[in-house]
Amino acid sequence: MSFPGPVRMPAEWAEQEWLIIAPGCDEATTLKQAERFGAQICGEVMETPEGRISVTASLGVATSHQRKTVSAAAFLRAVSRALDRARKQEGNRVELALSEEFA
Repeated sequence: MSFPGPVRMPAEWAEQEWLIIAPGCDEATTLKQAERFGAQICGEVMETPEGRISVTASLGVATSHQRKTVSAAAFLRAVSRALDRARKQEGNRVELALSEEFA
């Protein structure tokens, strides 16, 4: 699978969660990359011992662009909250972290 844009390395963050770092991207570019990534994997069919399943993706996105300082912990909390919102909307959804979620 190819990752669009200047991705350094995708890394498994938690069970069924991946962190993708795209340095130098503003919010619009980051959202566009997330949507393209989601489109690459959504609808794929996987064979499992229980049968075939269709892949969906809930994506939480955050950017530090235009923020003077943000700690790594605050950044990851904001991304996690955006991911939670995407999951609640059920599948194939991208949510951007809101400014207040960096607190």
